[in-house]
Amino acid sequence: MEELQEGGMARAIGVSNYMVLHLDELLERCNIRPSVNQIELHPWNYGARKPVVDLCEKNGIIVTAYCPLTRGIKLNDPALDVLAKKYKKSPAQVLIRWGLQKGICEIPKSANPKRIEENAEIFDFIIEEVDMSIIESWNENLCVSWNPEKAL
Repeated sequence: MEELQEGGMARAIGVSNYMVLHLDELLERCNIRPSVNQIELHPWNYGARKPVVDLCEKNGIIVTAYCPLTRGIKLNDPALDVLAKKYKKSPAQVLIRWGLQKGICEIPKSANPKRIEENAEIFDFIIEEVDMSIIESWNENLCVSWNPEKAL
């Protein structure tokens, strides 16, 4: 991958599902750091994934979150619903805004044009710091896709 980037065949190198152990090994051996690390990330696994988020931040690697809406599993969570009502937003909008405020690049998936449009309407509010802390307390090590930490 480094040869491809050095040869102008790739603008950047990215990795997916690299946890701390994987990144430590890669960073020890690489000449070019990856620009991005794509991982499953949402409030219900943020506590467990914070070490990899911190390592990426320390090394200038952008974290891209897939499944930031938990594949819909947690969109009816009562605590999330309270915040959605407070901010007069959908639960999905609150989750996307949370990630944005954490500096995370997110990839929310939807095939519904109305939801896609709604998911983009997150720039007209800011989640208060106290509510950001509440959201971060929801960690339960939930993975809604393959968990690379189980493969270690």
